[in-house]
Amino acid sequence: MPKNVQNMIVKLHAHLVRALHLCRNSSVSIPFKEYLVAAYDDLTPRWRHYHDLIEVSRWFYENGYSSPVLSHWDNPYEFGLVAEKIKQHATPGVHYGNAPKL
Repeated sequence: MPKNVQNMIVKLHAHLVRALHLCRNSSVSIPFKEYLVAAYDDLTPRWRHYHDLIEVSRWFYENGYSSPVLSHWDNPYEFGLVAEKIKQHATPGVHYGNAPKL
């Protein structure tokens, strides 16, 4: 949908919701910008990309990090990973090809 059409629909929605709120309770004074933000949140798509544990672990590996450790604490998105950036001389990744000769 073109951006100008999307903006028009969102503004129309915000005006309608504001009018309904004013009809129900005229003593409430909420700035129009608040209605506009709520309308954008309600009507526009939320872009979210889903990645699995193996894919994210591979990103760590390919970029020269140690083996990642799962961290489930304080994480609303199913899993988290923590790793340290270290040289991995004999494995593919950032430092591949710089392995010491044995």
